[in-house]
Amino acid sequence: MIVDDEPAIRESLAEALANQPYQIDLAASGEEAVETMSGVSLPYSLVLTDLKMPGLTGEELLHWIKDRYPATEVVIITAYATVENAVQAIKDGATDYLTKPIDIFRFRKMVQNIIEKQQLLSENRALRRRLKSEYREPIIGSSSSIRDVYETVDRVADTDASVLIEGASGTGKELIARALHGRSSRRDKPFVIVNCAAMPDTLLENELFGHEKEAFTGAASQKKGRFESANEGTLFLDEITEMSLESQSGFLRVLEDGCFHRVGGSDLIQVDVRIISASNRNVFKACEEGHFRFDLYYRLNVVPINMPLLKDRQEDIPILIHGFLEEFSYKYNRSNMEIDPQVIKAMMGYSWPGNIRELKNMIERAVILCRQDKMTFEHFPLVIRGNLSRSSTDDVDIFRNTSLRDMERIMISRTLKQVGGHRKQAANILGISVRALQYKIKDFQIEE
Repeated sequence: MIVDDEPAIRESLAEALANQPYQIDLAASGEEAVETMSGVSLPYSLVLTDLKMPGLTGEELLHWIKDRYPATEVVIITAYATVENAVQAIKDGATDYLTKPIDIFRFRKMVQNIIEKQQLLSENRALRRRLKSEYREPIIGSSSSIRDVYETVDRVADTDASVLIEGASGTGKELIARALHGRSSRRDKPFVIVNCAAMPDTLLENELFGHEKEAFTGAASQKKGRFESANEGTLFLDEITEMSLESQSGFLRVLEDGCFHRVGGSDLIQVDVRIISASNRNVFKACEEGHFRFDLYYRLNVVPINMPLLKDRQEDIPILIHGFLEEFSYKYNRSNMEIDPQVIKAMMGYSWPGNIRELKNMIERAVILCRQDKMTFEHFPLVIRGNLSRSSTDDVDIFRNTSLRDMERIMISRTLKQVGGHRKQAANILGISVRALQYKIKDFQIEE
């Protein structure tokens, strides 16, 4: 929808998009836009509105839209090219701004980028639904690094290949293990977890292989081990590098032929188990340091999967936030819960030492504590608020008395410097295409 009290602007913008597959509606005032939007069954993907209009202003229309249709993107059109107006509109939830006279090339690219982002979010929701039904666990994200993980899971899930998942704590290693099991032909068989760091060596052998009655003091009855319990299913060995060298030796023998004895027993037991292992350490480095057997490493590492840090998946953070918000809103019977866009912005700049687990816990806590429909900074730890405060202070100092054109040039320069000149990554952060970024680099004569 294009909202402007000047007919020439409404029609010229609509004409600029005439060859695109968009349904375009026009409104001559904020009041007309509200009436039209209230009567449609589906919310608009994008609304472009003039800032200064008689009656309901663009700023008031922005607030009305964000209160009722938070997923609708809003772009402000203004002839008053001041930093204050643009920054305030962004703070109030606007996606971007355009200044009159409007650069039609920039306008078309902006609309294209916003619609592509909307489509990506829609595809991601469909992907989450598919993954949730197929894997029985939701994997969330659309960054290139997590898509690489998806593709590996798809290729190897329905095989018996051993998989080694490496990644820092909280990155979702167990989630991937469950996805591999849930996507395989073993999905209806047991998925058994052994945390190698949670038990001493004296208990690990008994835990893995079980024991016979009276095998030792206190063994009043026969007990099946985790290997036997996982027969025809999947055994997930978490923190595999915490297993002692002695235990590794016994474990390797079982992997070679699938046979073992219970503690205190003489009968040979054979099982059919798929092994998935994980570690928050570099297993190959542990081998080099003498803490892990190379032969066991090669047996486990038939297919490696490396889980990225959350701070390296910045574009996934808003998707993860809304996924967890949906999950915990349902769990705690809260409806129509939203999160302040400024909080999301601050979260995208946070380092997340606890990775996805930290983000998930933070959202759950906020849903529990928030008594309104919209979560703000008061519902999150000070470290999140401080992160935005530093960012906002820096922006104010840089953009004071700066034109919009210079502000755009500075933001592009800062982003390129932040990502080491990587144009695709910079374009993703800025929300524009690589081609548009290249055009702006040339136009602004930015030295990389």
